[in-house]
Amino acid sequence: MAAATKGRERSSFYTWMAIAVVVIVVATFVVVKVTRNASSTNTVADTPASLYLQGEVTTPNMTVANAVSHLISASAVSPLTFIASQPTLSLKGKPDFLYVGAEFCPFCAAERWAVAVALGRFGTLSGLELTTSSDAVGETDPNTPTLTFVHATFSSPYLSFEAVETQNRAHQTLQKMDARQLAVFSKYDQNSYLRANAVGYPGSIPFLDIGNRYFQAGSNFSPSVLSGLSQSTIAAGLANASSPITQEIVGAANEITAAICSLTGARPAPVCHAPSITAPS
Repeated sequence: MAAATKGRERSSFYTWMAIAVVVIVVATFVVVKVTRNASSTNTVADTPASLYLQGEVTTPNMTVANAVSHLISASAVSPLTFIASQPTLSLKGKPDFLYVGAEFCPFCAAERWAVAVALGRFGTLSGLELTTSSDAVGETDPNTPTLTFVHATFSSPYLSFEAVETQNRAHQTLQKMDARQLAVFSKYDQNSYLRANAVGYPGSIPFLDIGNRYFQAGSNFSPSVLSGLSQSTIAAGLANASSPITQEIVGAANEITAAICSLTGARPAPVCHAPSITAPS
């Protein structure tokens, strides 16, 4: 797995009442605090992704995964954060993967591609819909093309997956975390655990918790690489290891996959024993 040092991109879950977008640069991390914008035109509805497109994204292709691992720059994808000695996060007797994001968030928009590719290697991810990040004035990387997990379902003999899309493109409440999810999010999405959070500004999204061992606050790669593309173009390109966009998405998916494999007893073997899936960085 690439031991990357590139700054992680993320948005804040906690919105401010002021009509502003505040960009805070801390060390190498870019923190974007996205606010409500009364003039937003975010009225685009999510649309179901075709079964063909979902298959392009979620059907395991370890040939491409292995090729990407040789082509991608070591600094292209940020690694996950390992936190030792935490209570195991599990659900239904399996390691649990908790994702918290929002549809307005461009960093969530980028990260969902990698999460979806990784999940497809462990089970069946369905019910994906197409959307874009917010296009409100002042938003970072507006209209980033993406998928949404708001109605997605996942089945796997190895892993449980929970997704919470907290707000839609217009910053309106979409889904709420339950008490268990909120406790995990509130505990770990802090500067004391994840340095991507500036001191005093917790709650960055996207937030990933893989079994309470591997964590992430922000996206593994910049959403700007997806600018101007359609979801169908991105999905079709995932079969092309030489595509820089595919390298970002699949490189990030390889990071996530390695973390999951460390919790599933290296199952399924064809995925976890692939040359591209090494011990987490």
